[in-house]
This record gives sequence, C-alpha cells and structure tokens, in this order.
Amino acid sequence: MSSSAPPRFDVVAKSNDWRGTVRSATTAPLSPAKQLQLDYWTAFRDYLTERASSSLPHRPQPRSWASVSIGRSGASLAAIASTWDPEHQWDGGENRVELGLNGDDAGDVYARLQNERKAIEEALGPLEWPQPDERTKWRRLYVSQPADIEDRDAWPEQFAWLEERLQRFDATFRERVKRR
Repeated sequence: MSSSAPPRFDVVAKSNDWRGTVRSATTAPLSPAKQLQLDYWTAFRDYLTERASSSLPHRPQPRSWASVSIGRSGASLAAIASTWDPEHQWDGGENRVELGLNGDDAGDVYARLQNERKAIEEALGPLEWPQPDERTKWRRLYVSQPADIEDRDAWPEQFAWLEERLQRFDATFRERVKRR
C-alpha cells in the first residue's frame, strides 16, 4: 500500500488588513503619544464619515499624518497633526495640510506649480513653498496653523479646518498634478 503526501493548503484569499491584524496581536502596546495619534486620526475619519466628506484619508495609523489620495501616483495630500513644529516653533504643535510630490518628475511638477503660484495662492491663500533638498526627489507645499492635539475638546474645530483645506487642496491640485 502506498502512502500519499498529506494535503497542502495555501492561503488564496485574505482580508486586506490580515497582516496588520496578525502583527498588532504580537506587538507591544502603543506609547501614549502613538495612542493619541491613533485616537486623533480615528476620530478625524469618523468626523469625515459622518459628514460624508470626499476627503477621506486612508485607515488611521499611530503617526503624525493621514494620507489622502489625489488621483496620481507620486502625489498625495496629507493632513498633519503634530505636537511639535520645527519651522514655526509654535507652542503645542500644529495642524497642516500638505501636497507631497515624489518620484522622478517631482521637481518638474513642483516647478510647474511654482509657475502657477499666483493662481494657486488666489485659490488657497498664502502657502509655504519650502526650498527643496536637491539630494532627494521629495517636494512639498503646505498651509499650517497652531494646534494643540492633546486638547480633545479642540478636535472638532481642528477637524473642520483640516477637512476644509483638504477639499480646497484637492480641488486646486488634482488636475494640476496630472498634467505632464
């Protein structure tokens, strides 16, 4: 009598967050700062969902930013809630909405946007246009305000500010960043 090999089972389908679920079950608890960030972005996403907002960020993560797709690879919007602001030195941190560009053509897209700066700032108001580091492909421009993300009572006002700017950034940049 011959014996056959035992059956082999391969996972052919799994949920999108399967790896994260397994990883989170085996990792250490979040630090208080990381838990605050996760709470902030979870509440922000809930706020936007309740308002049926078109500016819905990706799944909340314990970090200082939440990414929002803008319809082009190498370009994205980010809502940022930081307890520290290296550029303005505001007490208590900042909220920021940022257009980020990355990739081989990021410098060209950024230069094109700088050529349209007057029209862009007429739509959005004054923006920060940091001098890019030529050693990297990363480019960004943003608007920010002081914010204390540890003050949970202030979150609705911060969320309204972030949502409004995300929508305006999307309307201003979505088609601009797609042009070649």
